[in-house]
Amino acid sequence: AVTQWSDQSGNNRHATQAASGSQAILVNSALNGKPVLRFDGTNDFLTFNLPVNGLGGMSIFLVAANTANQGGVTGPTNAALFWNETTTWGTVYLSPFQSAVNARFGTTQTGNSMRYNRPTSVTNAFTMTEAIKDGTTDALYVNGALVLSQGGKLATIAGCQATGNVGRGYNDNTYFTGDIAEVVVYNRALTVAERQAVE
Repeated sequence: AVTQWSDQSGNNRHATQAASGSQAILVNSALNGKPVLRFDGTNDFLTFNLPVNGLGGMSIFLVAANTANQGGVTGPTNAALFWNETTTWGTVYLSPFQSAVNARFGTTQTGNSMRYNRPTSVTNAFTMTEAIKDGTTDALYVNGALVLSQGGKLATIAGCQATGNVGRGYNDNTYFTGDIAEVVVYNRALTVAERQAVE
């Protein structure tokens, strides 16, 4: 059981969980010989402090496997990575499910969300999902390929709490089921070359 997932950026954005009943499980050698955190979909999650309000760009990379298909849900429910809102339409989240990917960079803009329905289910396989906000354009990448790009967005993230969650979604009581191997967050939109280097 994991009490802390340590931030390796040097910024001390450690994800923690003190309650023993809500701690994800470390599984060694689960992906290319590397460990993952396994979330039970019932009550496992971690929280971290990372304010995102005011950002005009943001890049999120998430390597995860959804072991019980939650792709039928919409919005930030059962999110893998999630910041709750302080104002309506202010949530920020990324959820790579078996049959769909849901995401939002909350700006308080009504109707602002991204949903990509996969051509076929990836079942419980690991995928790398990227969500990038670059001013008024939001984009989704799956395994390095652009699958969705939307313009006309408000340029600045707003209405969002400073606390992020790994494995817990909307209303603080919906949970991601599966394994999360990597979470990388940048406070700006990466260039193409930078994005490919992270991939």
